[in-house]
Order: sequence, then structure tokens, then C-alpha cells
Amino acid sequence: MDVKLLDGLLFEKMIFNGLKNLKQNVDLINSLNVFPVPDGDTGINMFLTLESGYLKASSQRNLGLYLKELSKGMLLGARGNSGVILSQLFRGLSKSLINKSEANSKDLEEALISSYRAAYSAVVNPQEGTMLTTSREGIELIKNRIDDDTTVDKVIMMYHDQLRISLAETPKHLITLREAGVVDSGAYGLMIIYEGFVKYLEGIILDDIDIDDKSKQVKDESVVFTNAKYKYMVSYELQLDYIKIDFIEQNIPLIKDELMLMGEIVEFERDENIIKVKIATDSPGVVVNASQKYGEFLDIKIDTITETEKAEELAFFAIAQGEGLINTLKELGCKHVLERGSNTTISTDEIIDVIKDINAKNIICLPNNVSSGIIIKCASEKIKDKHIYVIESKTPIESYLAMSMVVGDNYDPDFQVTQMNNGIRDAKTIFARKNGEFSCTLDGKKYTCETVEDTIKQVFNKVPQVEDREILILLKGINMSDDELDDVVSIIEDNYPNFEIGIIDSMQDDYELIIGVN
Repeated sequence: MDVKLLDGLLFEKMIFNGLKNLKQNVDLINSLNVFPVPDGDTGINMFLTLESGYLKASSQRNLGLYLKELSKGMLLGARGNSGVILSQLFRGLSKSLINKSEANSKDLEEALISSYRAAYSAVVNPQEGTMLTTSREGIELIKNRIDDDTTVDKVIMMYHDQLRISLAETPKHLITLREAGVVDSGAYGLMIIYEGFVKYLEGIILDDIDIDDKSKQVKDESVVFTNAKYKYMVSYELQLDYIKIDFIEQNIPLIKDELMLMGEIVEFERDENIIKVKIATDSPGVVVNASQKYGEFLDIKIDTITETEKAEELAFFAIAQGEGLINTLKELGCKHVLERGSNTTISTDEIIDVIKDINAKNIICLPNNVSSGIIIKCASEKIKDKHIYVIESKTPIESYLAMSMVVGDNYDPDFQVTQMNNGIRDAKTIFARKNGEFSCTLDGKKYTCETVEDTIKQVFNKVPQVEDREILILLKGINMSDDELDDVVSIIEDNYPNFEIGIIDSMQDDYELIIGVN
């Protein structure tokens, strides 16, 4: 296919082919996932992120507008660290092409440069040897071959070829990849997406796949509101009337002022020619009549408000997996826990929905891994009516240790955050599995010896000042028997008598045992 100009309709077809290619390779990508932690979910996270963007972007010829909807959908549906980085790559494309209805080869060159720069800037400590590296090298190492005569399809093919070359080099950057004998999973996933693009341009249309239609998902209809003086909650999306658009542009503040006279506005957002409103009121009919003069309702819902107690000054929210761990966190004062199932992650939209439903002015959030921490921070930027604080907890153990530092009856969030972060500053987490052999992973490195005792001693000796530490927490998974746990406890007691050991039957199934050392 000789493509001189890329428009939104063609790019949508390429995206769908890339999504299908990604779906076919999810298991392979998952199996490569050893960095930053070996949780085996990169493939599914990248697929769900791209799927979210594809579902939320409407078909249209204008490339800039299509990319805007695609990248927004990916950002809101981003799952895991790999999903967040992938969404930022497409956000960079969108920012560069926002005013382009079509793109030529030089436009695409600039957009691919913008793409990797956006991804790098979104990561606090960019790590080479990941899809960050391959996306950068993908365009930087071919841009001198792009001129005005180069077709768009040729640029995409050259970019894909360079992604494949750079992918093979990723183990040179990361010792974890070299030791495991694999390439970076995220970089492989990005290459697979662009492989799908290339296949479409070569006339290879992959078989259709089943994708989730999120518009058909049933949502919780209950409404929680911090002020019980109103009886109803009116929620709607309104398509502004194009004929009146000039008037509306000048009077958006007046629309909001008019609604404020009818109740308390919970949400008021403007996105191009659509406004999204949520207002608590005693007169829903008056609100509807006043709003419809500005345009046409796309969606409207009126609910009875559930009376609740006055908003708390401070609440705690955690992501955790396993009934035992969840109950333990709740006993420590974390009333709001969102369960993360085995090998699944959580999207920005889900986090936003949960936080909005928490009846508190200040919310301290505890991620359970690096990926969920990034997702929570993305979600917090979109919530304006509450103060969100994110603890630097990167493991389930750190969430537990942080909550154990909470001082009761103190509602100062800054004080509590300082306490909690201090409590996990020097903590180390060891993940233990027994897939045929007992292995432990610490700081991304896997340790395996001939015996369980030798493995434990080897990994424990890698913990800084292990002899001076006193607290050891064991989160028992459902796949470890009591006898196996007793053996591990005996080994630790015999070799490290300095530890006070606490055991929590977490009932999680990601790992046989998670060990926290503090």
C-alpha cells in the first residue's frame, strides 16, 4: 500500500490490526515479563490499554481528532506500568498531530519524536532497555532516511524494523533480562503493535477478536454524597448546540452560575462541545429544563441521594489482593480497599470511581506495586474536590507496614504521610515462589539454590544490615501449606534469631510467600 497521507480512518484500521496482533501475542509477552518485577502481566496490560483507547475513539477522517480520543481513552484505561508508558507514547503522537487532519512522512517523523519524549517525561526515573529506549531509537536511528519523497507506509515499516533491532539489544541495558535470557516485554509488545500496523499496510488483515464493549457494562447505581440536605442527584452529558455555540462560549460561566442556584454542583467539566454535569438538587425537573436550552442530552440520570454521615476529615484507601490481607488492612484503619485479582491490574477510570465515592476530604492512598502507584497518581490529577496523598508503597508488605505506622485520632494528613513513609523507607520485600523449585526475588533479582534453606540464606544475606533488623512479616499465600510455612519459619529462626516474626494468612495467590524485612 503506497500511502502518502495518513488520515484518521486509515489509522483506526491500523490500530485495530495492531490490537489484534497484540491479542495473539499476549501470552508470549507475559512470559517475557521479568522487569521491573516478574508479575507476568505486561501483555494483558498493554492489550487492555490499547483496547480502551480503540473503544473510546469514534471513527472519523480527521487524524488529529481521532488521535485525541484514542490517547484520552488509553490514558483513562491505562493498566500497569507498561500500559501507562504505552498511553504516553500515543499521547505524544496526539500532541504533535492535534492540528493535522492528515499527516505526511515528515509530520509522522515529528510525531514519533514527540511520542518518545512524552513517555520519557512521564517516568520519574526512565530506565534504558525498555520500550522507552526502543521507541527513541526507533525514530532517531531512521530519521536521516526520511525526506519529502518518503511515503508514510515506508516510515512506519522502517520504524517497525528499527524497533525489532533495538528490541534485541535490550538485554545489554538490563542485567535482569540478561540473567533471564529474554528481551524486554514492553518493548516486545510495542514492536508487536507496529507489526500489526505493517501487516495492515501490506494487505494482511488479521482475524477479528472479541473485545469488551465497556459502554454495556453495568455500573453501581447507588449514589453517595457528602451533603445530605438534597434529595436528588442529576447527572448528564450535554451536546452543546452548534447554532448557539458563540453565545455559549461567552456564557459558560453563566451556565454554571445558573445551576448553582438550583443546588450544589459536584462535577462540571467541558470537553470541546460537550459539558458533563453532576448536581445535587431538590428540583431535578428545573435543572433539566434549564440545561436543555443549551443543547441536546446525550445521557441523563436522576438518582435519589443516599444519606450518609458528614464527610470524614481523613480516610485511607489501598489496593490489595487476598481476603486475609484486605481484612488486616481494614483492622488497621484502612476502610476502603480495592481488590486486585491475580495477574490483573486496575485502570485509571476504576481508581477515579472509587476515590470519588470515598466520603472524605483527605484521602491517603496505598498502592501495592509500582504500576498501581503510577495509576493512582494519574487518577489523582483528575480529582479536584479532594486532597489525594500517595504513599510510596510498592509491595503488599509495604502497605501493611505503612498502615501499622498510622497514629489514631490524628487527622493531619501531612503528619500521617510522613509517619507512613518513614515506616517503609528501609523496608525490603522478598517474593517467594515454588514452580518446581523454591526461588526468591529481591529488588528484581532471582535467587535459587539446591535447598530452601540455602535459597533463604542467600537472599537474606543480600538485604542490607540484615543482622540489625528486627521485624519480619510473612504473608502466606493460598498455595503454601502450613507445613511448608513452618519449615520456612524454622529456617529463619535458626539463622536469624534477631527477627520478631509476624504471620498473616493473606489468602493471595500471586505468590506462595511474600516476606517483609524491616
